[in-house]
Amino acid sequence: MNAWHTISQAYGEESVALPVTAVLTALHNMVTETIEPTYFGEGRKKFFCPADVLAGLQTGLFAADSQVQAFKLPAYDTVEGVPGLATSHGSINC
Repeated sequence: MNAWHTISQAYGEESVALPVTAVLTALHNMVTETIEPTYFGEGRKKFFCPADVLAGLQTGLFAADSQVQAFKLPAYDTVEGVPGLATSHGSINC
């Protein structure tokens, strides 16, 4: 919850620049953190980095989409405490 507050406040104050890929990845990671491990199968609790999400979309679901293929993830700010956007986090380091 603190991570969501951190990212929402920073984004609302426009003190960070975040592309939607990074925001949605961070949201996924924050929700995943709240789910008890017993609800996941072995090895299924996954955390992601925004660049890895984009790469997966480009080689998978949107492999034939020229716009997605041409998209380059812009540089974005780090947000400490947010998994996938922090420079260092207990769940994932990107």
